[in-house]
Amino acid sequence: MQQIGMILAGGQSSRMGQDKADLPWRQYTLLQHMQQRLHASLCEQVLISRNHSQGIHDRFYNKGPLGGIDAVLQQLPEHCLVTVLPVDMPLIDSASLIRLQTYSAERQRSVCYSNSFLPCVIVVTESLKKYIEEQLNNGADYSIKAMLAFANAELIPHPEPHKLCNTNTPEQWSDVINTPSSLATHTVG
Repeated sequence: MQQIGMILAGGQSSRMGQDKADLPWRQYTLLQHMQQRLHASLCEQVLISRNHSQGIHDRFYNKGPLGGIDAVLQQLPEHCLVTVLPVDMPLIDSASLIRLQTYSAERQRSVCYSNSFLPCVIVVTESLKKYIEEQLNNGADYSIKAMLAFANAELIPHPEPHKLCNTNTPEQWSDVINTPSSLATHTVG
């Protein structure tokens, strides 16, 4: 099964007060850092969901991450595996992504970590595409949790759950910036 990476970078970053994708992380922007994480995993290709010049634009605006997932899935064939990664998770390492990707490929099913719905790996099917479109059209449930439940995703534990922290506010960003380098830089590949 083809492995595709997808970065959710289309949010308004209203709680952060600036575009999270452009925040400086080590020598790169946060978006570049997340691209590196996916390229160092099993992904053959990395796509960016972002309503800017360098991304795939949402078909349904202001619908959160589900709108971004929809836009990318519309361009992909059935049965590929898509690793969905938010742009605001700087401590994630490639080993964490590879663990999900390998698990998903071996079982041919969607998967995420039990203490965080993102990152996740989803198996692209026409029924999943239709489910997402229906949710976005009808103003129903835009949650990643509901999408993963529809996809019958398996939840697995993560041995280092601190690597799954999101940075939505300046305070959370400050906490992550002050994380010891030994915790923030472990990668595979």
